[in-house]
Amino acid sequence: MASLLLPISPDDDAAQLMSAGTRIARNLDYQLIPFTYNKSEKEVRNPLVHASVTVQHSDKNFFHTIYSFLNSTEHDVTLVVLTPKVINLKSRNKATHFFAKFRSLKVPYLVLPDAPDSGWCPENIFFPVCLQDGEKEASAWAGFWTRTHQGRLHIIHPEFRNKTTKQYLQRNLAFIRNLFNQSNVVFETCPAGCKRKEARSKAIEMAGNSRDSLLVLPATRLNSPEYVFTGPPEIRLLKNRGNTPVLFVNPLHDLYVPCG
Repeated sequence: MASLLLPISPDDDAAQLMSAGTRIARNLDYQLIPFTYNKSEKEVRNPLVHASVTVQHSDKNFFHTIYSFLNSTEHDVTLVVLTPKVINLKSRNKATHFFAKFRSLKVPYLVLPDAPDSGWCPENIFFPVCLQDGEKEASAWAGFWTRTHQGRLHIIHPEFRNKTTKQYLQRNLAFIRNLFNQSNVVFETCPAGCKRKEARSKAIEMAGNSRDSLLVLPATRLNSPEYVFTGPPEIRLLKNRGNTPVLFVNPLHDLYVPCG
C-alpha cells in the first residue's frame, strides 16, 4: 500500500500535525507513517493522538532516516509531508542544506504551513508552467491531486514575447493539456505577464486568495554556488506563500509518478 511519511520535529505541534497528516493520508488512500526525530536533544512532545497509529522514532540523522524509509522494501513511500520547522527557514544555511539533501528525492514532498489546518482539502490547485525543468513530471502530480480531491486545476503561464521561447512553451502546454484531457482532469489556463517570475508570482497570489488551495511546483534541479549566499528559490517562495501548502516535485527522470 502506498504510504505517506510524516516527520515530526521537536518544534512542531505534534497533535495538530498528526491530525492534518491523518486527513491527507485518508484522502489519498495512503498509509500514514509518522516518525519523530531529535537533532538537538530537545524533547519531542507525545504525538499519539490516534491509538491505531504507531509513531516511530529515529536517531539524530534525519536525512538518513528519510532515505532508510524510502529504500525500504517494507514501506512503499510515495509522499513526504512536513512543516517549515523541519526545514528551519530562519537559518538560510540549514534550509539550503535541507533542499540540497532533498534534491535527489524520487518522491514529491508537501510543505505545510506553520500551523497546518487539520480540515484542509485542496479544492483549487495552482500549477505555474514557465519552461522550468521538471514541469512535465510535476504535471502528473498536479493532475493526480486534482482528480483525487475532485478539485479544479489552474494552469498559470506567461505570454513570452520571444517567438522561439513562446513556441517551446506552447509545446509544453500542449503536452500537459493532453495529459489532463486523457485523465479527465478539470483545468483552466490563465495567462499572467510575459516573464516566468510574473507567472509564478501570480500563481502564489491566486493561491493565497483562494480557499483550500495547493501550489504544485518543480523543485530546483541543481545546486548552485550562489545558493551559499542567497539560498535556493524554494526558501523565498515558502516565506512568501502565506498559508498555502506547496507540493515540490524534483525533476528526475526516474521520479515516482502516480498511476492513472
